[in-house]
Amino acid sequence: VHDVNFQVRRGEVVGFTGLTGDGRTELFESIFGYRRGYTGDIYIDGQRRQPRHPSDALAFGLGYVPKDRKENAIIKDMSVLHNMTLASLRKFERWWLLDGRQERSQYEAYRRQLNLKASHPHLPMTSLSGGNQQKAVLAKWLLTDANVLILDNPTQGVDIGAKAEIYQLIGDLAEQGRAIVALSTEVPEILKICDRVYVMHRGAIVAELTRDEASEEQILMLASGLAGGKAAGGAYANESVNPSTNS
Repeated sequence: VHDVNFQVRRGEVVGFTGLTGDGRTELFESIFGYRRGYTGDIYIDGQRRQPRHPSDALAFGLGYVPKDRKENAIIKDMSVLHNMTLASLRKFERWWLLDGRQERSQYEAYRRQLNLKASHPHLPMTSLSGGNQQKAVLAKWLLTDANVLILDNPTQGVDIGAKAEIYQLIGDLAEQGRAIVALSTEVPEILKICDRVYVMHRGAIVAELTRDEASEEQILMLASGLAGGKAAGGAYANESVNPSTNS
């Protein structure tokens, strides 16, 4: 990933798209502190931040829904309840113990909000459908009160009904003032939910488009390096990773 500079503002949904292997997942794994060794500056609410570990990113108000739900987003042997509350256990800590009543209350609130279909909070996570697993993963990061939510392939492996519900949730979160970053190779999805779109090609951002400017054909041409953008130049320098949220 190189020659990257972008902004994400409160209350908007910003998309990152391109072809498989364009570097967008690696870019945001670096921002979230999962990958190390990059150079560049990250500003959140005007303050320079340098997450060296996902726990740092969490403390700075970032949340990350990874691309591979089964491998990186859920713990298969744990219950739905404990998968949902795992990233925010400090909220439920009382004298070095967990307040199970408060934990259950938060679970019920998000279960209703996200229309999560789980007959019991202590069911194993793997007993849920793909769409309901994804909702539980989203709830996990909503429980952290993250101001910036990074969603990598947010509707991967879910049915059409769950997709519509997740799209609605993303819109609602933006209206509440959160900054949403959606990563997807599905261009129709990006065009449906995003206010602005960054197109990536070979590890670099080659175009920034508003929803009104963007079209599926244009995005695919840019992502392939066949039209406009910086991709046609072939030479890059100046590594920079600079996401920010503006009050």
